[in-house]
Amino acid sequence: MHYAAGPDMAAAPFTLSGSIAVAIDCVAITLRSYVVLPSGKERSVVMRGTLDGPALRLEPADSSGPISLLLSEPAGSRTILIREFNRTSGAVVLSGSMVLADERELVQTAHELVASPEAGGEVGGVQMWRMRPASDVRVQPVSLELLDRGDPETFMWSGSEL
Repeated sequence: MHYAAGPDMAAAPFTLSGSIAVAIDCVAITLRSYVVLPSGKERSVVMRGTLDGPALRLEPADSSGPISLLLSEPAGSRTILIREFNRTSGAVVLSGSMVLADERELVQTAHELVASPEAGGEVGGVQMWRMRPASDVRVQPVSLELLDRGDPETFMWSGSEL
C-alpha cells in the first residue's frame, strides 16, 4: 500500500504490505486482514457480518475493536463502496472504494478523515492499494479452516506496485 498525507498529500517514505481474505458461507461473511507497519509490527483484524440487504455491515469478531465497516456494491459498477466508522461515536473515519480493474486485480483508494471539530472532516491521509491473488494457480471460495491455517492460496497481497 502506498500512503499520502499532509497539506500537499505528499507520498509517505514507506510502502506497507499485507493481505486480506474473505470467506462467504451462505450469507455469513468473515473478513480477515493484516498489514505490516513500518516498524515491522503486524496489525490483524477479523470482522464478521451477515448479508441481509443492499449493504453489508461488518463488526469486530471479538466485539472489542473500535471500528465497524459498511460495504455496498452499486449495481453494475464493479465497485465496492467502503465506509469505516467509529463504533462508539458513529463518526466516519474512512471512506473509499474498491474497483475490479480486471478479473485478477482490485484497486482500492481510501480517504482517512480527520475527526477533530476544527478539521471539519478534512482528509488526513490517502491509502492506495493494488490487490492480486497470492497464487496464479486458482482463485476460489475458501473455508474458514483454510483461513485459520493461514493458507497462502486464500490471501490477496498488496505491495509497492502503484
